[in-house]
Amino acid sequence: MLTKKNSRSSGLLLIAAILIGGSMIALSQADRPEKAEVSSPTALRQPPEKLRFPRVPPNRESPREKDDLPQGIPPEVTYRQIFKHIEELDIRADKEKQKGRNGEKFRLLYKRMAGLDERQAQMLDRIAKNTNRELKQLDDRARKITQQ
Repeated sequence: MLTKKNSRSSGLLLIAAILIGGSMIALSQADRPEKAEVSSPTALRQPPEKLRFPRVPPNRESPREKDDLPQGIPPEVTYRQIFKHIEELDIRADKEKQKGRNGEKFRLLYKRMAGLDERQAQMLDRIAKNTNRELKQLDDRARKITQQ
């Protein structure tokens, strides 16, 4: 039986796994000549036909060197991406509300994807907002230092 702590950890691990998987896919496609359209999980679109790339099996004669393999993504990078995405979804939800539409689907995306209850979702939002605020302050300080 899952405890609340295990459930929350499982939810956060699921979110991290989704982002890490997406990052690995993006890294594997980084050396392609054309860029495909990028969209968020909330606005999934099919790329135009001319931007679709054929799936090419790996060349068995020249195996990839160990150095060519994607490196592990540090957890702080993953969490920063998650928290930034939550902030962007909140902004989009606010814009939808200003247009008279319901933007709650954007605010509830991570709650649904990770199966969080209301308390866990509020905790995730609070942590994301606090972290984004603190990181913005650090980024502003770093910008001032580098501009001197």
